[in-house]
Amino acid sequence: MSAGDASVGGAVLENGGYPKEWADRAGQVKAPILILHGAGDTSADGGSTFNAAKMARNFEAALKRAGKPVEAKYYQQGGHNAFFTDATQHDDEVRRIAAFFRRHLSR
Repeated sequence: MSAGDASVGGAVLENGGYPKEWADRAGQVKAPILILHGAGDTSADGGSTFNAAKMARNFEAALKRAGKPVEAKYYQQGGHNAFFTDATQHDDEVRRIAAFFRRHLSR
């Protein structure tokens, strides 16, 4: 299954990789998307150019241009693995994920 599959009710991308091809095909996305990303993502904590915050922002912008439902939260001090190491960010992400799925999967 993919976000282009009409049976997918929503997708959460947490510090994922965002290849340029995704932005190029943003118009094919059918599922609502929630992007959660550490803006301080670096190679020192497991990040790479493939999953840099700039790539996430480019994908978000492409989805918006295509009129697709997308929400995003960028954690300014969050690194690549902050979901596991920062309790405050972890709690905020879990709250956002639960609310996102309640909105999109309870239809």
